[in-house]
Amino acid sequence: MMSKLYSNRSAVLIKLGKFNESLKDMDKALDLDPNFVKVLRRRADTYLKLERYEEAVQDLKAAMDLEGNNPEIRKELRNAERELKKSHRKDYYKILGVSKDASESEIKKAYRKLALQHHPDKNCGDTDAEIKFKEIGEAYAILGDPAKKQRYDSGVDLDGINGQTNFDVDPNLFFQMFMGAEMPNMGGSRGGHGFPFGSFSSQG
Repeated sequence: MMSKLYSNRSAVLIKLGKFNESLKDMDKALDLDPNFVKVLRRRADTYLKLERYEEAVQDLKAAMDLEGNNPEIRKELRNAERELKKSHRKDYYKILGVSKDASESEIKKAYRKLALQHHPDKNCGDTDAEIKFKEIGEAYAILGDPAKKQRYDSGVDLDGINGQTNFDVDPNLFFQMFMGAEMPNMGGSRGGHGFPFGSFSSQG
């Protein structure tokens, strides 16, 4: 009886957006009834919301063991495993500083701002800036391409090796192509790679 009370209260807390508090009640419910599959699935879903993917996978595997070949739980488990796998890849959204629902223009604006900020011409001898510049280019190469972005968002490996991508294009050339497409008639003072930083200094 108490396990059901904790279960019901956890459901209310979830609706209120109090996920961590709801987890405490679900923990109590499962301490009293370890075979409470409904709570295992609810807790797994809550873990997913909190990006605690390994724990979500563990709960759903436990639910599968209890329920056998339940197609709904199997689907939930596949989704959790996919999210876990995605969490181990580079977070390109984080690299560009944009949300996962960012628009194409927001992604483009973020790339332009960061690429200008970390370009080697503006950070001579700064190895960290060079690494960051390449990473920014790699992120935009994926998120700026609708097809690759869709694959990345769905958790599909882009080259079949641990979800990592090999950014083979010279990041300087990539940057030049991007800026050329943005402003074909660029003028101003050019750096060593031929980029008019003065022309873009006021752009956000």
